[in-house]
Amino acid sequence: MDTGNNTVCYFDGPKQTFCAAAIADNNSVINFTGPIAMYNHGYGAIASNNSLIRVSPPMDESDSYVGTGKATNDPLGTSGWGGGTHKATPVMEIHCQGAALVADKSSSLVLEELGYAPTYWLGDEGDSNIDSYMGEASFINLVTSGALQFYPNESTNAAAMSYTMAGDGEAPGTHAFIGTSVANNREYTNYLQKDIALSCYRVLYQGRGSGYGDSVIAQEIQQVSHGGMCVRATNDSFVKVRNVHFPMGHRASNESYYDASSDVAGCSQLLMWNIADTSELDAAYCVVSGVYPSLAGYTGPRAVHTPSGVTDAAYEHWGASSMLSGMPSGTPDTGTISVLDHYGSGVHFQQTHDNVGSGLSAFMSSIGRSRTGITASASYGPVGYQNRGPFRLYFSVLPAAKTLSYVSSDGGGWGPGINTADNAPYQHLSQGYLLSGNCSGPADFSGLYPQLLNDHLFSVSSILATSGYYYPSAMMPDERATVWLDESAANTFANAKHCNTDYSGRIKLVNIYRARTDVHSESHIGNSRGHGFGFRTSNVFDSKRRT
Repeated sequence: MDTGNNTVCYFDGPKQTFCAAAIADNNSVINFTGPIAMYNHGYGAIASNNSLIRVSPPMDESDSYVGTGKATNDPLGTSGWGGGTHKATPVMEIHCQGAALVADKSSSLVLEELGYAPTYWLGDEGDSNIDSYMGEASFINLVTSGALQFYPNESTNAAAMSYTMAGDGEAPGTHAFIGTSVANNREYTNYLQKDIALSCYRVLYQGRGSGYGDSVIAQEIQQVSHGGMCVRATNDSFVKVRNVHFPMGHRASNESYYDASSDVAGCSQLLMWNIADTSELDAAYCVVSGVYPSLAGYTGPRAVHTPSGVTDAAYEHWGASSMLSGMPSGTPDTGTISVLDHYGSGVHFQQTHDNVGSGLSAFMSSIGRSRTGITASASYGPVGYQNRGPFRLYFSVLPAAKTLSYVSSDGGGWGPGINTADNAPYQHLSQGYLLSGNCSGPADFSGLYPQLLNDHLFSVSSILATSGYYYPSAMMPDERATVWLDESAANTFANAKHCNTDYSGRIKLVNIYRARTDVHSESHIGNSRGHGFGFRTSNVFDSKRRT
C-alpha cells in the first residue's frame, strides 16, 4: 500500500461496526509501509484464509527492505516510496470499534521494524548483545522513528466512535486527533508530528507530550478509546512482532478484567491481544513509551484477588475474607489463598490472620519472602509490581466458562447471590488467572456443556452440581496457543510472566527467553570448545537474527 495513506469510515451505527479498513483474503498479501492512519472503522486490517498482512518499512519486489538507492542523500532509495524518508518511516495508528488487527483462518500478521529497540533500551538492556541484524545506520535511522499505536473500543462504544475531531483550521499538535480536512488528504503526512520525548512520529495522536504519565494526553485518548481488542489471532493463525515501539499514553489499566463502563480512571479499560485456539505469537525487541517496557510504568493487577472497595493503603495489611481465601483446601502451592497474579504487587497478611497464610506451601512461602523481604510466612508476592506491560494476553477457554458467574452479594437472574451478567470468571480464565472463588452456572446448560458439572465438588462431597470451584484445566481446551516472548515482550504483556508458571494447578501458557547473544541467552554460541561451542538454539528461528 502506498505510503502516507489513510482510511476513514463515515458510516455510523451497525454499518460502521462491520466495516474494515483493509482486508487480505484468499491467499492475498497487503504490505503497509510509511505513515498509515485508520480510524472510525469496526476493524482496522483483517487477514483471512491463508493471507498475510505485513506492517514494516518499504520492501522491494524480492521481499527485502529497500536499500538500493545510489544517491548519497538517499542511500535507501526511499525517494521512490511516496516522497522520501519522511514518508517512508513506518508508523501505523488504528482507531476502531472492534479489533485493530486480525489474523484469521491460517493467516499471518507480521509487525516488524516499527522502531528499533537498541536505540531506546538503557543500561544493562543496551544493544551490545542484541540478537538482531538491522543493516546500515541509515536504515536504523529510518525505522527508529517508527511506531504502532492502538485506539480500540468495545463494539457498543458509539460515543468514542462519533467523537468530533479537531477543527479544520487547527494547527497540528493542538489536539489528540488531526483535523478532518487533513485526514482526507492523501498528502496528510506533511502534518506528521515528531514526538521529541519518545523519538517517534505520530499521526492521529500527535506530539503533545511524553506519553505515559501525561494526564492531558491520557484524558484525550480516553475520549476516543475505552480499551478493547488490539490484535486477534484465530483459527490457527500467526502473529510476529519484532522491533516495535508502542508509544502508548493511555490510562494505566491494572484491573483483573476488561470493563469499558468502569470509572473515569480507566483501570479496567484493558488493551487486549487475543491469541486464540492453536494460534501463535512470537514477539521480541519491544519498546513502550520510549523506554525498555518494564520502565514505562504500566502494570497488571495485584498479587491476590481482593473484594471491591479495598484501597491500596489497606491492601498491604489486610485480613481474612471470603475473596482472599476462596480457593479449595488442598490447592497446590498456595492453599486457600486466592492468588491472582504471581508477579503482582504483594500482600502481607495481618498477623492476627496468620491462619489465612497457612495454606502456602514451603515452596511458595519461600518465593513470597524472597520477593517481599518480609520474613513472616503469611506473605506473598513481590515488593511493587513485576507484572509489567500495557497489554494483556487473552487465550481460548471452553464456551462453558461463559455461563459461570461469581457468587457475590450482587445477585439477580436465576439464583440468589448470582449475577448472570457477570463475565469476570470467563475473563480471568482467559488471561491464565485462577478464579477468586466459587462460581455457579445454570443447571439446564449442563447437557450442552458437561464441563459445568463440577468434578472437584463431586470428588470431595459426592455432590453433582453446576457450581463450586473450577480450575483452569477444567475450562481450557487441550490444544492451546503457542506463545514465545523475549524478556522485553514479557514486560509488554502484563500477564506474561504469570502465564509462564504452572503454580496452583494452573496451565503454563507462555514461554519466555532471552533474545541475546550473551551467556544464558537463547543465541549464546558458547565460548569454550569442548562444552557445546557452536550451538545456539533449538527453539527460535528468524532469518534476520542469529538464532
